[in-house]
Amino acid sequence: MITSAWHFFQRPKPGQDERETKLAFIRLALPSLNAGARETLALMERYRSDCMVVTYEQMLHAPRAIAGRPFRFLGVTDHGDLVVTCIEQTSFVALSRGHPPGEAQNAAFFRKGVAGDWRSTLTQEMNELILHECGWMFPQFGWRA
Repeated sequence: MITSAWHFFQRPKPGQDERETKLAFIRLALPSLNAGARETLALMERYRSDCMVVTYEQMLHAPRAIAGRPFRFLGVTDHGDLVVTCIEQTSFVALSRGHPPGEAQNAAFFRKGVAGDWRSTLTQEMNELILHECGWMFPQFGWRA
């Protein structure tokens, strides 16, 4: 989420120290990310039967199996071509209007279409800062550091 926001909103400026600017951006974003994740998890704990989480990583790994879960959760049929059609119409290629996954479009809302691309954006120092502040939530969402 941090790297997606960085690529979407950041416009390089002459003389800008990109590393320092990214660190400042991350430090600014971390309190809100922490608060939002804590509230989300608290709601999920309090209203277990009313909440579910589907991650981008899960959808990339097994789209048909994972995409059917929200349908069943909402009491809607997931049989036939319905889920397959939804997957096709909401794929990265469809939403980016034909842009193939793996090729970055930094100013586009649907930027690259791959999981884990933060590794090409963040330095070790940035990763350590994020893990120090937000690493507690990674297991909650099934993420790996």
